[in-house]
Amino acid sequence: MSEPKVGMKFSSYYQVLKNAQEKNEVKNTSIYTTDNGRVRTDIDLKKGLLSLEEPGKNSKDKRTDVEYVTDKLIFRGSGTEGQNTKFSEIHGKKTYACDLNQNGIIDSNEIFKYE
Repeated sequence: MSEPKVGMKFSSYYQVLKNAQEKNEVKNTSIYTTDNGRVRTDIDLKKGLLSLEEPGKNSKDKRTDVEYVTDKLIFRGSGTEGQNTKFSEIHGKKTYACDLNQNGIIDSNEIFKYE
């Protein structure tokens, strides 16, 4: 597994999906409603799993959670922007990065070691 590096960009769920569609890397898609009324979309890609969990019709939680898991890194984020929700965390094996200043790029003070 790789590590987050200074200068890496925090993309969004939509950007990852769009790139995968353009490169014909989408293998399978599943959509289902979770026990708490949220709608979850899992997209199996050639190079990972892309997930989106958003409010359903009866869901009280209005937050959208996104995750992209590859064999090298795990990208996570939450927000209210639906598919445009950006990843705000990038996790490696020994370190992780958080977009503390929300500029969309990993800065040197945004990489932390796991305790």
